[in-house]
Amino acid sequence: CYEFASRTPHSGENEDDIIVLAYKLYHQDQKNKFSLEHVWRILKTDQKWCNWCETKLPAKKKAKLSSVEEESLQRPIGVKATKALAKSKVKEKDLAAKERLSKQKLLDSLLGRSDGLSELEIQLKNSLIQEYLSGSNVFVFENEYSGPPLGS
Repeated sequence: CYEFASRTPHSGENEDDIIVLAYKLYHQDQKNKFSLEHVWRILKTDQKWCNWCETKLPAKKKAKLSSVEEESLQRPIGVKATKALAKSKVKEKDLAAKERLSKQKLLDSLLGRSDGLSELEIQLKNSLIQEYLSGSNVFVFENEYSGPPLGS
C-alpha cells in the first residue's frame, strides 16, 4: 500500500501524507487497521525484506533490472558463512605450511645421508633442490606477521 501511495505524489505532499494515504488504502483492502507501523519503519529499508518484496515483482519488471540493481538485490553473506570461510582459509594455510615443512624435512634427510642413495632418491633430491632454487616453491616460507629482516 505504501508503494502504491508513493507512486504518484501530489504537489505539497510529504512523507506523513503518503503514510496516511497508505493507511487508508490498507484499511480499504484488508478491512482492519494496520497495527505494525513500528516494525514496518524498522524493516522497510532492511535489505533482506527489500529483496523479499522484489521477488514478488512481475517478470517484466525483473527483466528491466540493470546489472547494478541485480547486484544490490543479492543478500550479503551471513556471520556463520563468513566464519566458515575464514576457517577454511586458515586450514588451507596450515596445510600449505605442513606440506612445506614435510618437503624441507625430506630434503634435509636426503642431503644428510652419508650412504649411497638409490636412483629414485637421487631423482627426488634433484627435483626438490630444483624447486628450492627456482624460488617458486613451497620452501620459500614468508611469515606475514614478521617485520623486516634484522639488520636492515
